[in-house]
Amino acid sequence: MKGVAILWCIVLTLFLGNTCIQSKESNQDTMISIDIIDEASAKWLSIQGVEGVAEGEKDGKPCILVMTSAEPSELSDKIPDTFKGYVVVLEKTGEIKAY
Repeated sequence: MKGVAILWCIVLTLFLGNTCIQSKESNQDTMISIDIIDEASAKWLSIQGVEGVAEGEKDGKPCILVMTSAEPSELSDKIPDTFKGYVVVLEKTGEIKAY
C-alpha cells in the first residue's frame, strides 16, 4: 500500500510542476534512491498534515519533497531541513485523497 502512496505522490508532484523524474541531461547519480524516499515516507507520513513524500528538485539539485495539507511552518519542527544528505522541501499542496 505504501508503494502505491509513493507512486501517487510522484504522479501528483509531476502534475503540480515539480521535477520528480531525472531529466535527460542529468545522470543516474543525481537521482535520490527509492530506499531514501521510502525511509522518509515511513518516518513522516504518520505526521498530521503530511500528505506525501517524493523526489523533487530545488536549485537544479534533487531534493526530498514533502507535500502537506498544513502550513509548512507548522511542520518545520517535526521534519528536518536535510535527510540523508538531501535538502527537504515542505510544500503546501492541500489534502490528497486516493479514489
